[in-house]
Amino acid sequence: MVCIKCGCPDHEEDAIYCHNCGVALNSNYCTNPDCVMNNNDEPYSFPPDYCYCDQCGSETEYFKAGYIKPKSYNHE
Repeated sequence: MVCIKCGCPDHEEDAIYCHNCGVALNSNYCTNPDCVMNNNDEPYSFPPDYCYCDQCGSETEYFKAGYIKPKSYNHE
């Protein structure tokens, strides 16, 4: 598992936080508290490159924190 903030690559499989910078690993949640992705006992964590929730369109935690940016795609 690679930390989205600092890029540290050597975490234990069950690690919850980055041992280098302290950011929560696998915590790219939707920032909308009313979103269906947050309505379970445990919110759904999106893949680390998701900038927006694909259910409600709100920003994800990693995007809001500035760890990731939207990708550019060429339309031909």
